[in-house]
Amino acid sequence: MRVTPITLIVLLLALPSSAAATPFVRGDVNADGVIDVSDALAAIGWLFFGDSRPSCLASADVNADGAVDISDPVRLLNFLFLGAPPPPGPHPDCGEDATATLGCEFFVPCGPPAAPGGFRFLRINEQGRPEFEHELTGIAFVHVPGGAFDMGAPEDECESEPAERPLHRVEVSSFLLARTEVSQRQWERATGERPSYFQGGLVPPDVDAGDLPVEQVSWHDVSAFCEATGLELPTEAQWELACRAGTRTPFTFGETISTDRANYNGSQPYCGGEPGEFREMTVPVGTFEPNGFGLHNMPGNVFEWCRDSFDAGFYSSSEASGADPVSLGDTPRKSARGGCFFHRAHWCRSAFRAGVEPTTRISHVGFRPAASLRDVH
Repeated sequence: MRVTPITLIVLLLALPSSAAATPFVRGDVNADGVIDVSDALAAIGWLFFGDSRPSCLASADVNADGAVDISDPVRLLNFLFLGAPPPPGPHPDCGEDATATLGCEFFVPCGPPAAPGGFRFLRINEQGRPEFEHELTGIAFVHVPGGAFDMGAPEDECESEPAERPLHRVEVSSFLLARTEVSQRQWERATGERPSYFQGGLVPPDVDAGDLPVEQVSWHDVSAFCEATGLELPTEAQWELACRAGTRTPFTFGETISTDRANYNGSQPYCGGEPGEFREMTVPVGTFEPNGFGLHNMPGNVFEWCRDSFDAGFYSSSEASGADPVSLGDTPRKSARGGCFFHRAHWCRSAFRAGVEPTTRISHVGFRPAASLRDVH
């Protein structure tokens, strides 16, 4: 006999909550240390009745098929009461806590994951991503899961540009990326200097300039900052993967964008859309809602330097596809991503690429650092 969804509720009501106590990770949906009927109730409550999300989706995916659905409490009840085999162990590439890596993007880590060297664990954010604090700078980083994605813009994307094509498949290893742009306060703490344009009398009295993104920092300046702190600039591929957060739309938030979601020149809307506010200056980092990974202000506010040399034809080269691509050619400009408060909406698209002289220090170019996980196990 097998348990079916039709008989599930009857079983849940009829059986005691202490039917079993087996120390498997999968199946302990409510994370109370035992596997029993209360775990099936927890899964059903989340799936159908708006109850709290399980603290560990790897445990809630009882049958290890990569999704949490009605089949999981059915599988659990078959194990508890009808002699089915125990739930399978963790994904072989994920380890005991199913930390997100290639093939494990669905899972939320079960408990605090191990912090990379030089970082300490902060929390699991609302998007289910682990966050860490860089101990030297105090900058908060989000764990960005690796994976394959289509980089660039399709031919029919409104206001797309030739440098964003062809659309090509790349694979990116997991890495850490700063939750927000580096702020003026964080830069000053690390360097003793505050070079930004927006400070003093150029900032409204109700705004703390220390919370604004650092700008007027060149590619060479931020490269030196990263070298001194053990961090690095993200590649264009890393930046775009993080900005998209699993989306394929022009913007990280969908098909269009508005000035209540990003800081750009609202008098120049996207593709004939509604105009919005032109703030004429930067806003504090973290002002707008985060994307699907918990990263704030990926579009707009300030352009963000990337590691790559800017090559408008790079996407047509063989080096652009494959694992962890980066353009390191001898070109006069460096890549910057994300758009800014000063420019039009279409520059905030996830695929948009800009080439900027590496000596440039200007009020609408800043950065957010990354950290490699190559040496983290």
